[in-house]
Amino acid sequence: MDTVGSILGPFVAFLILQHWPGAFYRVFLTSFLIGLVALASLGFITEFTSRHSRGQSGSLASFRILPRQFRTYVALIFLLSVGTVPVVVLLLKTQPLGLAIADVPLFYMLYSVSYAALSLPVGQLSDRIGAKRVLVIGYTVLIASYLIIGLAGTSVSLAIGFLVLGCFPALTDGIQRSYAAKITESSVRGQALGWLNAAVGFGGFIAGAGGGYLW
Repeated sequence: MDTVGSILGPFVAFLILQHWPGAFYRVFLTSFLIGLVALASLGFITEFTSRHSRGQSGSLASFRILPRQFRTYVALIFLLSVGTVPVVVLLLKTQPLGLAIADVPLFYMLYSVSYAALSLPVGQLSDRIGAKRVLVIGYTVLIASYLIIGLAGTSVSLAIGFLVLGCFPALTDGIQRSYAAKITESSVRGQALGWLNAAVGFGGFIAGAGGGYLW
């Protein structure tokens, strides 16, 4: 459901830029207003908290109390994240093809379409064959998408590349968290997922800076 918004958002941006070429302030203003609505919706959420949490959130001590298997897993996810190329950098591929700036959000929309469409069946597949195998498939698909996007010489081939690229987060995002939950105790699961997200985030930061510099 989160990714459905990632489909509608770029489409709205495309419509705005088609109607008002270059009016990026309208895109940002629309995003800001929708963001306010999203924040307001949090008021309808009832949160469950545990009174048996161990460790200090965000500290190195909280990382040391996590199982060794999980710490190794987080380190590997960090390295894999450093080796990826953020979608925003890959979207620069539209420039050599001479595509209009208004068309760029459509490629992100295609990425999100395959992401959203595959997430549920991939989750079911993970329950049947295991998270490890699905993650291996996911990173294999990522390599294939890089090859397609790198060699793309037309808008059609580039669109195919982004559709394939969208399969990668469907095969990894939820599965990474699911596997992390399986190898940690419930009393520290929130901290574990926090460390996992931090590893992915910092890895993506390095990958984005490096990918942008190389471009």
